[in-house]
Amino acid sequence: MGHRANFILVENKKPEIYYSHRGAQNTPEILAQGLAFCDNYFKQFTEDGWLMDNAFEGGP
Repeated sequence: MGHRANFILVENKKPEIYYSHRGAQNTPEILAQGLAFCDNYFKQFTEDGWLMDNAFEGGP
């Protein structure tokens, strides 16, 4: 599954939801850089407009 993450920015009261397949592993370091950094960083990913379902189905 990787380290999937939704990154959400709210601009003008409108949420923008971005999806990253491997973004969750670095989230604390990303957020610590500040809002301007996050704004630029998040926008490099695909804007999905929806949040991931956190259910995971797996098995042998």
